[in-house]
Amino acid sequence: MYASDAASIILKYAEMYLFPPAFSWSKYEFKKRSYQQWAANEIVERVLDNPFDPPLDTIENFMFEMYIYACYSDEDEHRTFIFQTAVETAEELALLFV
Repeated sequence: MYASDAASIILKYAEMYLFPPAFSWSKYEFKKRSYQQWAANEIVERVLDNPFDPPLDTIENFMFEMYIYACYSDEDEHRTFIFQTAVETAEELALLFV
């Protein structure tokens, strides 16, 4: 699969399921959705930056990196939340390629 095809699949998924949060959402949900969007966009950039690597490998590498960051930020709940959200988003996106 070409990197551009994988990026397109991820962007379509994000458009459909990770649409922008509404101001009426709770602060928690608003932040979570914002971090999900960030993670999806970061994954798209990484897929496009590594066009010769399988997209699933790139997503898994991102997931592992975010997991490590989440583990190292145990003392800061907000950082843990950001990186754990990124891990969860990467897991969802990985399912698009299995």
